[in-house]
Amino acid sequence: MTVFLSRKRKKEIIGFPYNKIRITIDQNLTYRDDNVSLFSGKDGFPLLNEDIVIMEIKAPGRKPQWLQDILDQYGLVEQKFSKYSCAYHKSQGLDYSPRPSTESVGTTYV
Repeated sequence: MTVFLSRKRKKEIIGFPYNKIRITIDQNLTYRDDNVSLFSGKDGFPLLNEDIVIMEIKAPGRKPQWLQDILDQYGLVEQKFSKYSCAYHKSQGLDYSPRPSTESVGTTYV
């Protein structure tokens, strides 16, 4: 089975002195499991509720303290989440939800 996943990605966050961190913010994710050609447009089923935004942080080793302070200030909780696994589960009519993270790389905040 092939699953097409489309995203609307927000702009990068600029202005902090640590250049080895990548932060992406996704919203309005959609998926489809038929007509999966990239030339077929971005139509599909919503992956998550429209009020949910995913922030993914990738950094070598531990996050710098200034970043952890920002996450703590806004009460963001580190969770494990796979957009592709979620799309597959939904296409099969199965439940999928974020779960507590135990990894230090590729962490998602939802």
